[in-house]
Formats: sequence, structure tokens, C-alpha cells
Amino acid sequence: MMDRTEDLAVLKIVPVVGDTPTLTYVPLAAGLPGTAADDVIFACGYPARIRDQSDALPRLGKLRAVDRVALRSSCQLTVGDSGGPLLNRAGQLIGVHRQIGMGRDANVHVSVTRIRQRLQANPELRQLAESAGGTSLLTETPQQLSAAQRGVVANFTVGVARQGTPSERLTEWRPGIRLAARRIATKRSELPPDAALACRLSSGRVVPCRVLLVEVALDVVILQLEGDADAEVPAVDPRPGAVVRPGELVFAVLGPMADNGIRLSDPGIAGRVGYREPGLPLKLGAIIDEMAEAAETVLRVREISPNGPAAVAGLAAGDRLISVEGRTPATLNELAEILKERQPGDLLQLAVDRAGQTVSLWLIAGHDPGAQFEKLEYLDGRAGVVSGRRSGFSDVIQHDIPVTPAQCGGWLINSRGELLGMTIARRSREATLAIPIQTLLDLSPDGK
Repeated sequence: MMDRTEDLAVLKIVPVVGDTPTLTYVPLAAGLPGTAADDVIFACGYPARIRDQSDALPRLGKLRAVDRVALRSSCQLTVGDSGGPLLNRAGQLIGVHRQIGMGRDANVHVSVTRIRQRLQANPELRQLAESAGGTSLLTETPQQLSAAQRGVVANFTVGVARQGTPSERLTEWRPGIRLAARRIATKRSELPPDAALACRLSSGRVVPCRVLLVEVALDVVILQLEGDADAEVPAVDPRPGAVVRPGELVFAVLGPMADNGIRLSDPGIAGRVGYREPGLPLKLGAIIDEMAEAAETVLRVREISPNGPAAVAGLAAGDRLISVEGRTPATLNELAEILKERQPGDLLQLAVDRAGQTVSLWLIAGHDPGAQFEKLEYLDGRAGVVSGRRSGFSDVIQHDIPVTPAQCGGWLINSRGELLGMTIARRSREATLAIPIQTLLDLSPDGK
């Protein structure tokens, strides 16, 4: 069946001779669900950016509008999801993705009522219009944590900012997680480079800290609390953390609150575990030449792109490159070797010779500007700001909670308040990434 009015098609699977595959199907729901606050739905599909398409990626959401013709949902959909199923919590079909909206709440789906009408109008397909069975997709109730659970998580939640930031200006404090009495982890690229930092503890007290370790591959910084921070040792040890299961409900800790509590997101769903987010090429926004000067090979900046990363960092035409991240490349190949270990959004420390004076700069590696005109990137931008550093992660948890870049660095927890990991990047319209807790604990093996 081809229905151009509803943009629907029914295809018949013809098995290969000698092959009898076992296929499952999704039954049609008897009717349309409501838009109650606690009524959750599931969307499945194959986002075009994901290379491993062995399993459909589930996303959690709510219905924003319902009528007999179409539905509108808040599920995080993107290019590649069109034609996928929209399911109720009983695992029954309530719609088919028809149009990916510009905003997160503007996705349109053909309703099950309309689908049933089209099937019943075709004598060969009437039997498909019957409602039967289904498999429950949600064994947990998507509710907020109890006061006791929130208190435990709050003990392990801190804010991180430049020293001197007033404690009450919560929007200026980035979320961080307390791995041990004096060890804090957070997202490195969201912090000001080369600045003295402080941590706002769960009590509201501000304690100075210093950088202990930077793990560039994870975009993680480990901070060491100074002073008398040991007086506030958390009552619960987070080791070893809970095991994350695909399809499990999760919450993101968005940051501390003025009453020493925590801000929690709405529930999301863990779509993939042990996921690898591919890397992307970075751009410096400068043309650099390899030149022979005074019997040696040097790298010199020939041209700066307007408003590009190099221009924003203060690099200038004529600068001679002395070092990048503490290494001294003399050829373009050596520079490429250094840069291939980094991702767009990473902070790069440069030293250049400018008219005989050494100038130190911090440059934020850029994304390919041409990619911003691709449909995937365009839709990402319409759905909200994504993280600058959002690629090149291995063995991470992918979930669908739409955090902002400034909210990365906080805990990812389950509905029981167990600590699962740290939200590290808003990757795209449909995906947020988190680092498992054990990976973070391995960065601080002495646990002090």
C-alpha cells in the first residue's frame, strides 16, 4: 500500500528461499493516549549520524498535542528517524514519525487512528488493523527522587568556578562530581583556562582547588580540594556505582541549588551503553606555512580567518609557532601529529614568537564551518546549543536528556538515586553522552 496523503507505505517482507527468519511485530494500540504529565511515550529510529545501526535508538518523551489525524511529541528525533514507530508504555503503536520539527517539541507523527483507517480501507490489510498484545516497555515509574535520595546525591555534587565567584551566583558555577573526599571531576573545556578555581561544596561553603590531572581524551579535569575540605567528607562512598542497562530511566544532575540541594532534569532513557562517538577533524582558522629560516625549518602563520578560532584566540599573521600543548613542532607533519590527538572544542595552549617576544595563547579548536550547513548540524542548532567538545569519546553512555553545555559535568543517576557516571557532552539534538563512573574512578586510583 502507498498512501501519499499520509506519506505512509505498507511493505511485504518476502523471505529468501530456504530462510525462515523469526520476526517480531508491533501491535496497534486500541486508541490514542492522553497528554497527562506522567504519560510517557517512546520513539525509535536510526539517527543518520550513528554508524552502528544494529539496534534502533529509543528515546523517551511526552505527547504535546493529540488529534485523530496527527500527534505532536517531545521525543528527541532527528534525520534518519522518519518512518519509525511511536509507542506507548505497553509497547503498542500509537503513531509513525512523519515530520522532524525544527524545535524539540515540534515532531509530528501520523496517529494510530489514521493508520487504522487506511488499513481497514484495504481488504488485503484489514487484519493488520486489529489491536492485540504488546510488551511493556517501562517497568519503572518516571518520578523524581525522594528527599533522602536527593540528599545523598547532593553530598557528591559540587559547583566549580573561577576563584572569587560569589556562592549565590549559581549560573556561574559549573556542575562537578565528588569522587572522593578531596577529588572532584568535571568537564574541562567548560572551565576558564589557566584560572585559579574554587569548588562550592554541598554545604554552600567555597573551597579553593587546584588542577591535579587533565585527561584530554575524555575532556575531564580532576581537581584537588585544598584547605580543610576533609571536614565535609561525604557520608556515602560512590564505589563501585550501578550497572547501566539500555532502556533504563536516567536523570541528569544539572547543578547545585541555593538551598544546598540539587537541580534534576526530567527523566530520560539510556539508549546505548559502551558506545563510541567518532572523532571529527578540527580547524584552527589559520593558514600556516612551513618555511626555511636561518638554516632551520619553522612554522609561521600566513593568514587568519576572520572570526575563526585563531582570530578569537589572538593569533596574528606573521607569528612563528614555538609550541603547541608543550610540544615543539618544526614541520606541518609534526603539527598534524599533535592535532590529530585533539577534537573540535578542545583547549589548545600555544606559544608564538611575535616580533621577538614570546606570547602565550589559549585557542579553542573549531569545527568545520562547512558542516554547519548540513541538515544534521542545522537541526542540532535549531534544537538548542550543543557542546563545543562533543566528539571522539569511547565507551560512553548515550542518553536523550537535553542538557545545555553549561550543565555538563554533573552526575547521571538512575531512578534509585545510584550514581552512574558524569554527563560529558550534549552531542546532538537526539543524544547526550556520559562517562561511566568506573572510568572516572580509574583516573584517581588512590581515592583520596
